[in-house]
Amino acid sequence: MAAAPAPGQVPQPQTHGGEGRRHCWVVLDDVEAMPGVVAGWRRTDGGSWEARVSYVLGDETGGVVTGWLPASVLRPHHPTPAATNPAAR
Repeated sequence: MAAAPAPGQVPQPQTHGGEGRRHCWVVLDDVEAMPGVVAGWRRTDGGSWEARVSYVLGDETGGVVTGWLPASVLRPHHPTPAATNPAAR
């Protein structure tokens, strides 16, 4: 999940616990990385990959969003996502 798979390549799931669920970080512009769970993958008409992800909003609401996101905004789940860890830059 670290980067979008090459065309023709199926994303390799990283399971941590339950069958078919993959923990990840959702990294969107201008917000802190948000924890999420990938529920599935699909290929777009253009050939890129999208993941069906449920993730927790990083604001005071603590709301949960579920939707299709491009693979490019997902990172593998580690204790601290690289996008918010200054030492990883």
